Amino acid sequence: MTSTAPVEETRKFAVFSQESIQIYAESLGITDLPDAVKQTLAEDVSYRLRELVSKSTTFLRHARRKRLLANDVNRALYWSDTPAIHGSSNTLDFKQVADVHVPIDPTINLRDEIFDIELRPASSSTLSSVDVSCDKEEPMQLSEQSELDSEQETEVRLQPNTDQFTKYYSTLVESLLTDNKPVFCEMLTDLRSNPRVAPCVPYFVTFLTKASLVSHDLDKLSWMLYTMKAMLMNPNLSLVDYLNPLLSSAMYCVLEPLAASIN
Repeated sequence: MTSTAPVEETRKFAVFSQESIQIYAESLGITDLPDAVKQTLAEDVSYRLRELVSKSTTFLRHARRKRLLANDVNRALYWSDTPAIHGSSNTLDFKQVADVHVPIDPTINLRDEIFDIELRPASSSTLSSVDVSCDKEEPMQLSEQSELDSEQETEVRLQPNTDQFTKYYSTLVESLLTDNKPVFCEMLTDLRSNPRVAPCVPYFVTFLTKASLVSHDLDKLSWMLYTMKAMLMNPNLSLVDYLNPLLSSAMYCVLEPLAASIN
């Protein structure tokens, strides 16, 4: 009578050897690792690798694929509360050179790559920033017309007037320090909307950072806060690069009156 008992399936697993643990330990500078520790680590690593492979194949079967991808391994690591493996998730093409396999590194002709770049023509609506005078009554200075290949082009050259900027800055600072309220209010009104005061911003910021020089006068500290507010309300000014000094000065102007009242 022939036996029909099922044949037990033999499953083979990769085992991490103690020699591999020793090599990793020596690479980390550990040379006196006991044999018992190496054996325990090898068994633990082997079990964790088998567990990772088993979970990865589960995701592989769910995706109805026959090829294991790095994404399957990362998903298995994710559900095992283990950090994902960072790197390329695409399969590289290799070629055999002697006894090793190296990735294919194609030869690129830089000359052809440069000449194949498509240069797009500049748009006629491209804007370029210019510095202009803060004097609203001063007309813009136009350069002389020149002929280039039978085409006449007019270049508008706006020359910044340093004297006007200095006068604008001095007027605001002087009105603040001398308590000239009518002039100061007029300057704040202009500072809220004037698009031509951008060159004066660094000087205003430098002055506002010296609020400690007028700490004895609480009214002047309030006026400095009004100046900061006017600059922030101006939609034509970009104060991103000056936020740290302005914030420090604003905190000083706010906290100094509080400290004075406590003392």
